[in-house]
Amino acid sequence: DVVLFFQTAVADTPQVTSFELDHCTTLDGDTFATIIPKLNEELKSFVCREVAITSDNVKNLVKRCPVISNLVFDNCPQLDIEQCLRSIGTFCRELKSIAFLNDKCVSPSTSDLLSVLVKNVMTDLKSISFVGFDSVSDIGVSYAAECYSSLQSINLNFCHNLTEASLQGLASYCKQLREISMNGAHIDNPSVGLIASKCPGLRKVDFGCCDKLKDSSVMVLARQCRHLHHICLAGCVHVGDDSLVALTMHCLHLEHIDMSRTCVETVPVTIVALCRLRVLELNMCNDLRHPPPEVVQDGLSGILEFYKEYSLSHRLKVFLLVRVDSVFLSLKIFSPVK
Repeated sequence: DVVLFFQTAVADTPQVTSFELDHCTTLDGDTFATIIPKLNEELKSFVCREVAITSDNVKNLVKRCPVISNLVFDNCPQLDIEQCLRSIGTFCRELKSIAFLNDKCVSPSTSDLLSVLVKNVMTDLKSISFVGFDSVSDIGVSYAAECYSSLQSINLNFCHNLTEASLQGLASYCKQLREISMNGAHIDNPSVGLIASKCPGLRKVDFGCCDKLKDSSVMVLARQCRHLHHICLAGCVHVGDDSLVALTMHCLHLEHIDMSRTCVETVPVTIVALCRLRVLELNMCNDLRHPPPEVVQDGLSGILEFYKEYSLSHRLKVFLLVRVDSVFLSLKIFSPVK
């Protein structure tokens, strides 16, 4: 039966330090309660996706495995998150990363969960994710930023009541940030400039559906954060060509760009300079005119091939072009091989 299956699986791997339950629909709280006593007390990571475990399960889990450093609860509808945070704070003395994801809007909490987190969890957190909770507030973000100043990653996507005050709080305290996601927040241009200036080491940024953002703020971000690997601006309706040009000119490590549902009209030839780029998303960019639609529909490979075939810059193999404001510092051109 189900209980025997899970008990046997755990018993056969007594030294496992990472345990993941992914869409185990036959597993409920009662079943998981029988598994917890068999888990390795030195467990370091626990990830649970769409499983009906309970808050008491979480309490017993962290009580048995107090050195756990990574906890992820992804759409677990039976959890009382406040109760979970209290248990985690009581027993987890080495916690570094915590995530509660609610992107299906299942049983959303009415409490400011970041304030509850700060009140209960005293470890030096490096990564925080609370996705899909409208109760998360600017004050809670500011508390968390001050309490966890060595934070490297924060994901607050779809916490729709957040504003520029959250970015200001993070910029004030969390200078080591590498990843920030605030899709759907009401952040403004000056706050983006502030976070860019205070956290130049950013690698991943998701400001999708932030309807106040304009090209000017993205241009500042591109100039300040030159090590960006991933950026999402999807649904930023006031962002367009100037942003894409700035990103391709300054952020040469980019691997993923999402500018779907923006007002991009032209993909610049400078896109060819991004040797690491693997994904360029331009879905539903209704103003896009160049390259032609039949080229764009072939994706990034089609766009690169278009510029390889038709662009003078690419045919001349412009390998290095560095600009500061409007002054070209160096230009190396190699004639095409005949």
